[in-house]
Amino acid sequence: MLIKLGVFIGQNFWLVIMLLSLFVEAMTVALVSVWFALGALLAWIAEILGASLTTQVLLFFSSSLLTLAFTFKFQPLRRHLCRQVVPTNCDALIGQVGVVIKEVTNDMSQAAGQIRVNQQIWSAYISPDETEATSYIVGSKVKVIKIVGVHAYVTATE
Repeated sequence: MLIKLGVFIGQNFWLVIMLLSLFVEAMTVALVSVWFALGALLAWIAEILGASLTTQVLLFFSSSLLTLAFTFKFQPLRRHLCRQVVPTNCDALIGQVGVVIKEVTNDMSQAAGQIRVNQQIWSAYISPDETEATSYIVGSKVKVIKIVGVHAYVTATE
């Protein structure tokens, strides 16, 4: 039985390499061996057509390296086309409009005011960049400029 398996693998070496490469590719979440599977497929076809072992090996390595280079050549293009970053967590609050539910001031020595943004309540201060306002009363609409720790820094909406 073992001898028959050895003969099968010997006669179908490139097929076994291709299947192993595809198995490894299927077990990972990143591209790691698909190039070798393609190279093994081309070498296997060359074996079936009667090409020499040297030709098969050269075809395997050259096609694997070419497909690998081709993939990485267009990696920056893929990153450029798929660059849309979706803000999550508190980053998603920046630029959102909220309502003051407890007076917000620019005095850091006092307790922070509070705002409601997207059904969440945040401690808030007036942004240091805001030069005109010294406080926002309850019911005022404010825009979140930045989040630092647990505090939202806000400015008046336009």
